[in-house]
Amino acid sequence: MGIKVPNHPVPIAIVRELGRPLISTTAAFPGELPIIDPWELSERFPGLELVIDAGDCGTVPTTVIDLSEGDVKVVREGAGPIDVLG
Repeated sequence: MGIKVPNHPVPIAIVRELGRPLISTTAAFPGELPIIDPWELSERFPGLELVIDAGDCGTVPTTVIDLSEGDVKVVREGAGPIDVLG
């Protein structure tokens, strides 16, 4: 389980309105840049019920860390500083 804290006004507003976190992930296939075009996202991931076009969100994927074994293990380095993880 993990958390993602976006620095974008749209998901922040949705979270505030709902009063609960969103479950999300970077939409990318292995070895590819994240998909940022909402139409391409809908085409490549059929079955999505909702895609919100919130404008440019960048192409740097999120940093993923694993804390499941007690130590900090960086699984994927992306946005956000990792030097503060100790």
